[in-house]
Amino acid sequence: MNIFCSQQTISQVDSVKYLGILIDSKQTWNNHCENLGKKAASGASVLFKLQPFDDVHLLRIVFFSLVYSHLIYGILNWATANWSSIAYLANLNNRAIRSLLKVNRRDRIPPRDLFYSARILQIKDIYNHELAKHMYRVHHKRFQYFFYCQN
Repeated sequence: MNIFCSQQTISQVDSVKYLGILIDSKQTWNNHCENLGKKAASGASVLFKLQPFDDVHLLRIVFFSLVYSHLIYGILNWATANWSSIAYLANLNNRAIRSLLKVNRRDRIPPRDLFYSARILQIKDIYNHELAKHMYRVHHKRFQYFFYCQN
């Protein structure tokens, strides 16, 4: 099937990046999660290198700017992917939190306790929080609709 726009053929691609979100043809979000994993791994490695600094406030700023900002963007879309794609991101997030709190990888501390002490949400909690905010806006008509239907 050929689709034409202004007398030019539009070719089918496996994935396209739109507003920073990789959308693949099967809507599995695997490409986006893989790309997001690279960004989160980069942020986690920066946090690891900054561990010698004693300023936890500085480390939190770095975490929120280099890791959390990427995780929260578009989470209502990509967090519906299968858990195998998201588990890698959760692991990177755990690694970043361990670097933030200066906790050794070998220490057997449950991730839930680490996130609680850092007062930061895990990926599934970020998703639930963003979903609750979205539903609140829709319910109270504080949601901006970009598409209008006229009868």
